[in-house]
Amino acid sequence: FQNALVLLDLIMRYALSEQQDRLKSLKRKFTYKKLFIEAKLAEGQGRWNIAKNYYEEAKKYASFTSEVQRCEREITLVSAKQKEYLIVQKEFKLADSYRKRKKYSLAIQIASALLKKLKHLAKAIHDIKRFIVETQREWYEDKLKKFDILYRNAKKSLRGPNPSVALPLLEEALRICPSKRRDLYQKALRLLRKAKLVKDMVYVGAGPFLMGSRDPDSMSNQKPQYSINLPAFYIDKYEVTNRQYKAFLHYIQRTHDHSFCHPMEKRLWPKGKDHTPKYWYKRKWNRPDHPVVGVDWFDAYAYARWKGKRLPTEQEWEKAASWDPQKQIKYRYPWGNKWDKTRVAHHSNGATGTKRVGTYRSGKSPYGAYDMAGNVWEWTVSWYQPYPGASPGAEHRYGTTHKVARGGSWDDWDADPDIPGDAASLSDPRLCKTTYRYPLKPKIRSRKVGFRCVRDDFKLENE
Repeated sequence: FQNALVLLDLIMRYALSEQQDRLKSLKRKFTYKKLFIEAKLAEGQGRWNIAKNYYEEAKKYASFTSEVQRCEREITLVSAKQKEYLIVQKEFKLADSYRKRKKYSLAIQIASALLKKLKHLAKAIHDIKRFIVETQREWYEDKLKKFDILYRNAKKSLRGPNPSVALPLLEEALRICPSKRRDLYQKALRLLRKAKLVKDMVYVGAGPFLMGSRDPDSMSNQKPQYSINLPAFYIDKYEVTNRQYKAFLHYIQRTHDHSFCHPMEKRLWPKGKDHTPKYWYKRKWNRPDHPVVGVDWFDAYAYARWKGKRLPTEQEWEKAASWDPQKQIKYRYPWGNKWDKTRVAHHSNGATGTKRVGTYRSGKSPYGAYDMAGNVWEWTVSWYQPYPGASPGAEHRYGTTHKVARGGSWDDWDADPDIPGDAASLSDPRLCKTTYRYPLKPKIRSRKVGFRCVRDDFKLENE
């Protein structure tokens, strides 16, 4: 019996020890799992060092070699994630700053490069992908807004004193236009083609203006003053230069194409007219950016047609030179009602020849056209006819023998050897008035006569 008691005691002690070992094992496994879970939570929150500490602690409670190895792998992975996270923090912040400054291309470039560096941060990868998509959408919307602003400003400039401003605006609009919006691209391209047609021209809007003069000292051929309604048109900002005319002359000499010439040329020049200006080979009159001179009316007509333009009518020329569309008043000179020799290329200002076009900025007309007083007389398409309601009187040149030139010139002080019967003293500033009419025979070629061109208005989309 005593032996039985001893045996029973041993059995009970063994059972208790086994139970305790089992409890210890369970506690060890529970602690391992708890630490592993805590490590994962810390890792998910980006608390990398704490996560590594938890994994290190978990290793101590690992029951198997595989669990130890798992903890070591997780520690290595956390270190890699920590390194990636530091990269993400720095570069993503930079990408976001570019996005806020609307430098979308750089923002996307940095974010895309960042994606290639990431292998372990699943959430960061997801966030960056979303960032790229949102940035692309924001960039697309920004492009549409900018395109709309550029396009509207270009349209507005085509109806203003400087249509050439439309060119860089439309070129930029085409550059930023989203590739998906082919319709917008084509719309801007159509407007760009029109804008190129009116480069270095000014816009003269449709509407009435007062033609002629009421001044007591004005000549009878400028009276009576009357109101006339003109359609919109474009007129050259500057007189046609030698540089521009040279391109036309080379074309004529190379191709012998006279399809742009006036029909009367065949009768007047049966062998064809080469359109070389008088004085063309004299350096003084052939400076590239000075107005071309020594051209007759037929030369001016042919050049204008070749450029896809035409010569202005008297009415168009006078409106562009004298009418203020804002105040709805007419000026005696392009800049105002008082003569000012500092605003014009004129002998009273010391001119001994033509000046570079656009030299006198303060002398431009309300519409923005330069040198409409002085520098050179300018051919118009109009025959020298009396105004409506005027009596021909003693003016024997009315009819279809003389064309009208306008604007005065640098040389209005002495007789012109190129113009038979020209007055010996023409120093009166009234010759530079916007209403003064100078009748010239179409074949006249003078060192003080040039021209500028006009182009008919065109419709813009949604007008």
